[in-house]
Amino acid sequence: MRTQRFSQYTERSRLRIVLWSLVALVPVVLSCFIWLYLDVMSSKTETYPASWETAIEETALEEVDTTTRYHGERQYDIVTGVEANRTEGIAFVPVPLEDEKPKPVIYYKKDEGISAKQMKEQWADSCSNCEYIKLSLAIYKDTPLYEVTFNNESGHYVLEYYSFEDGSDYNDYPGFTMGR
Repeated sequence: MRTQRFSQYTERSRLRIVLWSLVALVPVVLSCFIWLYLDVMSSKTETYPASWETAIEETALEEVDTTTRYHGERQYDIVTGVEANRTEGIAFVPVPLEDEKPKPVIYYKKDEGISAKQMKEQWADSCSNCEYIKLSLAIYKDTPLYEVTFNNESGHYVLEYYSFEDGSDYNDYPGFTMGR
């Protein structure tokens, strides 16, 4: 009885199948990740155009510069822009929930509060061993705030809130439940 010898062609054939399968699979997986990323990003900004219109209609803003999203007790689109006289303003546009009556837009001129640069400097003076990450606008119960994100001395990721109007610490405000 003869036994069949090992065939190099059989081994090459298997290797070829595996390689071609990988070549075909990589673009499919990559396409799925790209589609997922684009879908998530579009849902993140889908309320922006409506918020721009609302900000221009209900405030003194004439042009929109930037828009960011804030999630606190509720979701807000924070629209910054300029008025007709070139004064900068900030509109806190509440994103309505389903079947909810729209809430009013809260509007401040930038010069009604301290600048982001001043806030960052003030925070840096109070937390010298901290690693600054970012500064964002926020809002809590119709009060505009700055949200400072940083790593403290222990390496903990921390969010602290300060008043937009004067930079005072808002974390100890009675009833304030965000932050610390």
